[in-house]
Amino acid sequence: MRLLIVDDNMADQYLLREAAETSPSPLDLTFAMDGPHALAILKHLTQEAPGEIPHLILLDIHMPGLSGLDVLERLKTDPQLCAIPVVMLTTSNLPQDISRAFTLRANAYMQKHRDFVAFQDQFHKLVDFWQATLFPVAS
Repeated sequence: MRLLIVDDNMADQYLLREAAETSPSPLDLTFAMDGPHALAILKHLTQEAPGEIPHLILLDIHMPGLSGLDVLERLKTDPQLCAIPVVMLTTSNLPQDISRAFTLRANAYMQKHRDFVAFQDQFHKLVDFWQATLFPVAS
């Protein structure tokens, strides 16, 4: 499963890499440091490598320049990108951030745990859910 992770915090990127290494599912991670970088990656993929478009986007809210909510709005109004599930993975638990994310059609909203074991468990559950949702096994 291909994931695009958009987060300007290097420590959080490191934690996500560490959590991904212990995931039972094979993961292909791409990182973007901010909103414009994420949009540039996605534009390039839609034009040059449509088979490499991420299956899931993990998006932080509070980033310099273009916020995660601004990125989400652009993604969900782009016909080529609007079907990609977007999970807001952020430290914010502000009601206005949560409400705005769902108004803009985020698929899920998760507050980051600061404890690594809890964060890793949260990440694995997130990956397992989307793996089963996006790639259901025929019975």
